[in-house]
Amino acid sequence: KPTKKSSAIISYIQYELTRNNSLSAYFRNLFESYVSMPQDEREKIIFKQNYDIIIKAVQEKKVLSLSTYRRPEYFHHVSPYALSSSKEELFNYLLAEEGNKVCSFRLSRIKSVIILEEKAEISKTGLVLLKKMETYGPQFMIPKEEEIVVRLTPRGEELFQMMYLHRPVIDRIEGDLYYFCCSKEQIRQYFSRFGKHAQVREPQDLRKEMERFYEEASLAYQKKDGSSKDKT
Repeated sequence: KPTKKSSAIISYIQYELTRNNSLSAYFRNLFESYVSMPQDEREKIIFKQNYDIIIKAVQEKKVLSLSTYRRPEYFHHVSPYALSSSKEELFNYLLAEEGNKVCSFRLSRIKSVIILEEKAEISKTGLVLLKKMETYGPQFMIPKEEEIVVRLTPRGEELFQMMYLHRPVIDRIEGDLYYFCCSKEQIRQYFSRFGKHAQVREPQDLRKEMERFYEEASLAYQKKDGSSKDKT
């Protein structure tokens, strides 16, 4: 049903685009075309206003001021690098540098965005990290360059081939050791599903985190009453 905002375009569609077809058929074809697109492409249409502003800022190398739905009262001033979609074609992310830190904002969670006159500048270190995020997964921030080593059992190698969602890009393989240059968060999320078939070898802080993860899970299963309450 037309509204004040849509009546003009509805009239245009009705009298200019549907001369050999009905209005309902036009919209049916429109919706079918929309749902056939990958999710990240549909997202660009839904959030077109913010999407267009971000792309323009990237092209013109201008600073962006943006707020998110999580903290609408706070404005980030960032130097945009790119708008990148996840490998799974699910969501779009703005990759940028804020101060001396790289950052990632999901397009659907950006509430408002404004282009400032200030020229955007990205440090050499930030540029390296942002390129890695674009390659390995824009949803996972990489605060610094760090090699991650994971040992996989034969079953772990099978699981790695089977599990596509959030799978990290391999840097190299040496025997049963897999080397990655992605974020620790991506490794945590992905390999926590492998159980004993994946073991983080380096870095040590991530190895300790994974040890605690499985230790706490084991303790939870050992509780006779099945209670899930955290004593801490």
